[in-house]
Amino acid sequence: PKFEVTFDEFKDKKSLGDSISITGKAISFSGVPIANATVAYSVNKVENRIRPFDVYDRIIDRTFSETIKIDTIRTDNEGNFIISFKSEIPQDFNSKWRVTQSFNIDASVMDATGETNESTTRLTIGNIPFTLQIDAPEQIDANDLDSITISAQNLSGQKVPAKGKFI
Repeated sequence: PKFEVTFDEFKDKKSLGDSISITGKAISFSGVPIANATVAYSVNKVENRIRPFDVYDRIIDRTFSETIKIDTIRTDNEGNFIISFKSEIPQDFNSKWRVTQSFNIDASVMDATGETNESTTRLTIGNIPFTLQIDAPEQIDANDLDSITISAQNLSGQKVPAKGKFI
């Protein structure tokens, strides 16, 4: 192969019903962008519903996998491409459940010579757009609470900005 296809990390905080864009790039191994190449892509969705307050957080209803979009676009002069789609809120949505939608995005890029390379990425969103991770010792003195760190991650595991107040 003369070039590679990569996706950028998905760092957004998105919820069900939001429009989603994921960016990628086609670049030669010598660093030259693959401009005006054809990008054929598909977006496949798997939805999970988890009952709240279940100590096992069991998946209680797994819908079948469904392809929600197939399309063709082109890379720009820098070899970049943007794949956009919309997450749909399930018709029987129950706000008491934790609902996640995982999207598998497959992109196949063909350059002017006909060489084709592929890449796949996966991102997850839900009705809870991010999770908090707390880094603290098992026991801590009340005077050392400043040593606790709290970070936010989207459901795809990427750090996202979040503000809060420690009370």
